[in-house]
Amino acid sequence: GTGSIVNQGSIQTTEGGYVAFLGRTAINQGIINAPKGSVVLGGASTATLTFQDHSLVSMQVDESVLNTLAENGGLVKANGGMVLMNAGAKNTLLASVVNNTGVIEARTVENREGGIVILGGMAAGTANISGTLDASAPDGGNGGFIETSAANVLIADDVHVTTTSSDIALTGTWLIDPTDFNINAGTGASTVNGIGADTLSTSLGTGNVTIATSANGTELG
Repeated sequence: GTGSIVNQGSIQTTEGGYVAFLGRTAINQGIINAPKGSVVLGGASTATLTFQDHSLVSMQVDESVLNTLAENGGLVKANGGMVLMNAGAKNTLLASVVNNTGVIEARTVENREGGIVILGGMAAGTANISGTLDASAPDGGNGGFIETSAANVLIADDVHVTTTSSDIALTGTWLIDPTDFNINAGTGASTVNGIGADTLSTSLGTGNVTIATSANGTELG
């Protein structure tokens, strides 16, 4: 259908619970908190949810329609758990967009690492990354994992991404995985696929960063 799901309120699960918004457009403008659980914002026409031990562990977009959207402009928390934003089937040629302008927090809790995954289609999807992505381990343990992947990944100059641990040797990793990628002078990206060198340098102070390009899209990779 063409409908949208928009949260402007406050949603709280019990420990280990999950929240999943699935539709052509899935938007959070409020607060979602799923401690040691999962939060999924999925822009899709057909999706597959995978559960293990009564917990939501993954979501895959199987089919897309044009201009699917997953967006967070509020606060999403899943400390000790996972936050997944996904719009657009992996190899679809239909345009899709994933936007983050708010705060996503999935910190390590009681040795349970957090994870944040933001995915757009690898053939025609766009991921616009600003705001805060926090998969740190401020109370010890391994820092978490953050992935931002799409055909085009645009990193804003005001982004704050952290996977750092109070034990620096256990700091986690931020993976940036588009088809092509430009590291531009200064703070901002000058194309639809890139990051400013100063922004990247700042991010290296709060975690490991891996940049890998894929040949799945229309660009060379």
